[in-house]
Amino acid sequence: MDSNKKTLTIYGSVCLVLLAVIIGCVKMFDAPVKERPKVGMMMRPMINSSNWATTQYNGIKLAAEQMGVTLLVKQGISNHNQEVESAIQDLVDAGCEVIIMTDGSQAKMGRKQIEDNPKVTFYCSQTEEKLPNLYFFSGRFYEARYLAGMLAAMKTHTGRLGYIADMPSGEVVRGINAFTLGAQAVLPSAVVEVYWTKERVQGDKERRGVKVLSARGADVISHHMDRSTVNEMATDMGIYSIAYHEMPPFASSMVLANIRIQWGEIYQEVLRRSFKKPRSRNVWRGVSDGSVSCENFSKSVSGFEVERIHQARAAMIQGRKVFAGEIVDTTGQIRCRKGESLSDETILRKMNWFVKGVITNL
Repeated sequence: MDSNKKTLTIYGSVCLVLLAVIIGCVKMFDAPVKERPKVGMMMRPMINSSNWATTQYNGIKLAAEQMGVTLLVKQGISNHNQEVESAIQDLVDAGCEVIIMTDGSQAKMGRKQIEDNPKVTFYCSQTEEKLPNLYFFSGRFYEARYLAGMLAAMKTHTGRLGYIADMPSGEVVRGINAFTLGAQAVLPSAVVEVYWTKERVQGDKERRGVKVLSARGADVISHHMDRSTVNEMATDMGIYSIAYHEMPPFASSMVLANIRIQWGEIYQEVLRRSFKKPRSRNVWRGVSDGSVSCENFSKSVSGFEVERIHQARAAMIQGRKVFAGEIVDTTGQIRCRKGESLSDETILRKMNWFVKGVITNL
């Protein structure tokens, strides 16, 4: 009898355990699956319209996959307040916890929506707007521009370099100044003439710019444009050039190198800071982080020249600043003194001047 009672007790215990497991499994399957966080991206151009747009999209797509978030993209957004506001609201309504704006003007145009959605984290590239839930992100492209300027100065025979850009935004001005300082570190007498196109994608003006700068003596040309038209035209004319974003597929030995941005690394840091909410949430990564570089040197660049670039890069990693030491602008005003360096705040928001050696009609 005792044996039977014991057996029944064991069977009862087993049944209770199995019942608990079954109930647990039912609850597990009944429980709603937690949705992955949603991140929105706003792009002025279409994704495949330019090197800039494609590298930006590929970067954030990779970062979203690695961080386990769902990416929603609004593309082809024109620079009109109503369209920017509508794009922001669509992403908010879709449940995006983070919205990334890739054009500096979008934060200004969408300021009301940013203010009206304090629980959403907004990031904007190259913005000067200041709001509690709005943060800045970008790469320190000017560091790679400095290295490109060194390379250009090592290849020039005239001492006159060319630079084609759309308009004097903060990023463009920083890049031109850094390129000029890099060139002058190799060749103190070097000058850089700028040709303005007024638009980021303007093939005819870019081609004309190469012709104009070449006629004025520029024998190495860099640019800040969305496509590789400058490099293509310079190659056709037998002029050295430096590419921006990806190395163009037609690149020959005349395209000396390219300014490369690792957008995947930059966007990973943006997403990491968005969800972990550290004290400092702005993202501005550079050479020392491996996020920007001057690379893919062509056969026209000697081993000695590559080594010199690598030495300058190593110095940056060790803490050397681009905007340091005595810097004089085009009017003769001293902007930085010996033994000093410009603060990030000055570089980011107050550099509305060009260094001595820049030739521009602005």
